Amino acid sequence: MTYVDVCRALIDKADAWSGGFDVLILNAGILASFYFTGIFISSLVYDYWHSYSLYMLAAADHPSVGKPVLDTNVYGCIYPCFYALKTPTFIQRKGRIVVVSSVAG
Repeated sequence: MTYVDVCRALIDKADAWSGGFDVLILNAGILASFYFTGIFISSLVYDYWHSYSLYMLAAADHPSVGKPVLDTNVYGCIYPCFYALKTPTFIQRKGRIVVVSSVAG
C-alpha cells in the first residue's frame, strides 16, 4: 500500500468489479524495530508517537530511517482514501472509511 499507482489500481479494480463499494477498510501497518548505533528501538516502548519518532531519529544514522514505517502506516492509509474519495459511487453511497490500528503497527 506504499505505492500510489498500486493503490489507485486497487481502488479502480474494486470499483469496477463490484459496481462500487460502500466501505474502505485500512489495515496496513508494520512494526518499527531497528538497531542503530548499538541501540535497540522498538515501537512497543514509546509513550506516544512523537516522542518515539524523536528518539528514533536521535539514535539513527540517517534521517530517512523511519521512511518504511511512515510509508506503510501513514501513506498506506492516505493513498487508498484519496482514490476512494475520487470514486463517484463511493461518494454517492456515502461510503465509510474504517481505520484499524495497533501499537505494533
